[in-house]
Amino acid sequence: MENEFEIPDPDQNYRNLAGLAHASVILPYLGAVVPILIWATRKDKSSFLAFQALQAMIYQISIMVIWFVGFMCYFVTFLGNILSLPLVVSKGGEIDTLPWVASFVPFLTIAIILLVGFAYILYGIVGAIQVYHGKPFRYIVIGKWAENIWHTRKNKGGEI
Repeated sequence: MENEFEIPDPDQNYRNLAGLAHASVILPYLGAVVPILIWATRKDKSSFLAFQALQAMIYQISIMVIWFVGFMCYFVTFLGNILSLPLVVSKGGEIDTLPWVASFVPFLTIAIILLVGFAYILYGIVGAIQVYHGKPFRYIVIGKWAENIWHTRKNKGGEI
C-alpha cells in the first residue's frame, strides 16, 4: 500500500513550501509561525505539503518546549550556585573542592542547550533539503506522531 504522504514527484511549488516549512527552523521561536501558516492555508491542496508542514510545526514547537526546559535547568543550576556561595567558603576563607567543581554545572548546562539547539536546526535543514528535492521526509519520533494525528483526525471526519 502506497503511503499518501509519499507522492513520487510532488509539484515544485509544494516542494518549495514544504522546504520552507522545515527550513524556518533557523529562526528560533518565530520559525514556528511559518509551518503553522503553510499548514493552515495549504493543507487541503496537497497531502505531501500538509504532512510536511504538520511535522515541521510539531518539530518546532517541541524545540521551543525543550529550550524552555533547558533554560529552566540552567536557571536552577545558576541560582543554586549563587545561593550556595556562603556554604562553599569555609571559615578559614578556603573554597571546598566539590562545590567549586559544581560551579561549572551551569556552564555545562548551557553548552548542552546550545549543542542540542544546533542539532535541531541541522536536522530541520536536512528535512528542508530532502523535501525540496521531492523526497519524503520523516522526523525520527515526530513523523510517526504527525502521521497518527493526521489519520486520527481524518478518520473522525474532522478537518485536518
